[in-house]
Amino acid sequence: MSGRWKYSSYKGTFRKKSGPRMIAKIIIAAAVIVAAVLCFIFFALPFLSDLTSGVDPAARYEDKPNVEFAADTISENTSSDTVTEADWVINEVKSNYSIKNDPYYDNGRIIFSTDNDVSNGIMADAVAIYNVASQETTILPNVTKKYDNIIMTRLSGNYAIWVDCMKAGGGRICGYDLSKQEMFVVKEFGYAIPYISINGNYIAFTQVAGENEQRLYLYDIANRTNTTVKIYESKDVTCGKCDISDTSLVWSEYATDGRAVLRVLDLTGGTAQPKEYNLGDWVFKPRTNGEYILYTTRDNSLEADLMLSDGNSNTVRVATGVLDYEIGEDYIVYSKGEQIFAAPIDKAQQSQLVSGDMMRAMFSSFNGKHLCFYDVTDNFGQIDSVRYVYIDREEN
Repeated sequence: MSGRWKYSSYKGTFRKKSGPRMIAKIIIAAAVIVAAVLCFIFFALPFLSDLTSGVDPAARYEDKPNVEFAADTISENTSSDTVTEADWVINEVKSNYSIKNDPYYDNGRIIFSTDNDVSNGIMADAVAIYNVASQETTILPNVTKKYDNIIMTRLSGNYAIWVDCMKAGGGRICGYDLSKQEMFVVKEFGYAIPYISINGNYIAFTQVAGENEQRLYLYDIANRTNTTVKIYESKDVTCGKCDISDTSLVWSEYATDGRAVLRVLDLTGGTAQPKEYNLGDWVFKPRTNGEYILYTTRDNSLEADLMLSDGNSNTVRVATGVLDYEIGEDYIVYSKGEQIFAAPIDKAQQSQLVSGDMMRAMFSSFNGKHLCFYDVTDNFGQIDSVRYVYIDREEN
């Protein structure tokens, strides 16, 4: 009896202890199976997919840029920022003038200010036009420099514009009729150097007229007439840089708290009043091609986002921390970190490196489809080595 009791007791004891152990083994086995299935789904399948599609599997786990947008309604262009190297041809301005200040391209010509005696001077005292086809440089006759330096050269059709300025501030805006070889004065100014925007036969600029006064002007070069668009007579609200296209004039209106809103004047409807476009309270240094508006979210563009808007609700971030920028017919161009980039307007986040990996570049101007910039790769060489690029969707 005692032997059977021990056997029965042994079996009974075995059954009591084996119940929890078996359950634990089943749970562990199930967990292992689930983990294996998940690993296959999340790692093995993507790995096999990358290999079959020719994609580097390691690229799947690289950090992706965090793209932010500034409007409630986002444009369809929401892809991540990408940069490729463009294959546009970089041409050189082959002129023997050592100074080529503020080069600007228009209709097969590049205008710049220079030193008249072809020396290695510092201040420019003449205006030159370089013919791209013939590679010949012509000094404009009958140009008189009244002050210290000639800067901000611009060219549009039959007219040239520049600023003749003093070192201490003040100067004059000058114009030139190429057909008549005649120079004329647009406006004298006594304070800060105005930024000039040109389009067709019109220029726009802001003049500081006193301690608390600014005036925004629209000047007809052909008829030599000046129109005051708006007068700012209080230090509480001031006017920022302006830009002009065929159809509109845009500028920022600054408030004392650091904000700036966009103002737009329609140039197609006569004497319309400027309107405020609701792109937010942080619209600085706007540029326009008449259809799109390019701007930064801070007065200091190096600390800001570069934004592109269609003037309505579609706004997208193009880049961050840019130095200079401009908008043309089909492309945006901006400089960042001694390199110059271009992005198609309809794919503004897909930038292309224009200046090349091995080149240090400094932006000068972008007009329509033509970019001018300085090649400053060699610090000890010619700092005014000017390059120009035709930027278009078609191969040049």
